[in-house]
Amino acid sequence: MPARSYRKYRRKKGVYLLFILSLLHSGCVEEFQPDTEFFESALVIESVVTDEVKPQEIVLSRTFRFEENNPQPEQNAKVSIIDNDEIEYAFTEVEPGRYLSTDAFGAIPEKEYRLNIETDDGTRYNSDASKLTGAADIQEVYAVAATNLNNVEGVSLRIDTFDPTGNSRYYRFDYEESYKIIAPKWVNVDAVFENGALSFQPKTREQQTCYNTVLSNTINLASTNGRVEDRLTGFPLRFIEKDNYIIAHRYSILVHQYVISPEAFSYYTYLADLSTSGSLFSESQPGFLAGNIFSDNGSEKVLGYFEVSSSTSKRIFFNHRDLFPDDFSLSYPNSCEVAKPESLVAIPLLESGDAKFFGYNVEPGQYEGPYVLVSRVCGDCRVLGDNVVPDFWEE
Repeated sequence: MPARSYRKYRRKKGVYLLFILSLLHSGCVEEFQPDTEFFESALVIESVVTDEVKPQEIVLSRTFRFEENNPQPEQNAKVSIIDNDEIEYAFTEVEPGRYLSTDAFGAIPEKEYRLNIETDDGTRYNSDASKLTGAADIQEVYAVAATNLNNVEGVSLRIDTFDPTGNSRYYRFDYEESYKIIAPKWVNVDAVFENGALSFQPKTREQQTCYNTVLSNTINLASTNGRVEDRLTGFPLRFIEKDNYIIAHRYSILVHQYVISPEAFSYYTYLADLSTSGSLFSESQPGFLAGNIFSDNGSEKVLGYFEVSSSTSKRIFFNHRDLFPDDFSLSYPNSCEVAKPESLVAIPLLESGDAKFFGYNVEPGQYEGPYVLVSRVCGDCRVLGDNVVPDFWEE
């Protein structure tokens, strides 16, 4: 859990960079220059409380300048959530900027919840009251071979969901996608250097088959407001091009569905429009995007939205051949051509790990050496993933 949540925390910061534009300019139509001389620090709050009984999570950080690489976690804050019965749920900082509720709990229908934060400098932040607005199960997640609007073949990942009560209406989705990676130029021999001497020995670690998991970094929204039924059929969540290596072998997606309030839906819609703007630095820049969390210092800007939502999840698996039975190509992010450099070049490449041994060059040509090499990514899947099979993985 900690590693997964931290990765999510890091990736979401890219979205929040967009807010910095509205801190610097309001209604600007001139070409934007990324000069942060007048940078204004603001607290960024990521807070989603669901009806699943679990340790709930709040992530706090600070906006950062364009020339800086990473967000600054907001440490040593006092974080709590209080319901309308004055029951308080305390949070503990488990790693810099990441806070988990001391006790597991889930949001209860009809109860209202407020987020309270006091930072290390004594500044207090409070949210508006939020509550669950509905609940709907994911009926199905499925993959179909499809062609997108650019006439590119691929896989369309779709969702069916339904709330017979008609109370949900507004939905947000995120996902975790996992996939198998097979190094195309793997051999069970490694170059080993001991005391300056080169030898070739059987590999002792798994380098042929790996797995990787990536969290979504887009805002995926859907609404059934105005429809007779509170139903989504074939909602397109994700499109993966046919030659994307992540679906070359076996792929899995875990979809999380959140039923959110109309106010949260409006907030995320605006944020999605901002984050997908065709030209952030030249189009008209909006004013500050306020959420439902405010500082006791009325002039201080706060970024984020305190969301209380019901959530459900569903996972599916599929193989490339399930959707493209006649396609035997295996895409990979490298062409993986072999090289036969002279020893003066080959040995340093092997010793540094930049290249992997692929075989012996039994009849070296001019300017060739005795070894056949491939780029490390082609012979060692660990460049792209982890060689440990995930607990949830199914073949």
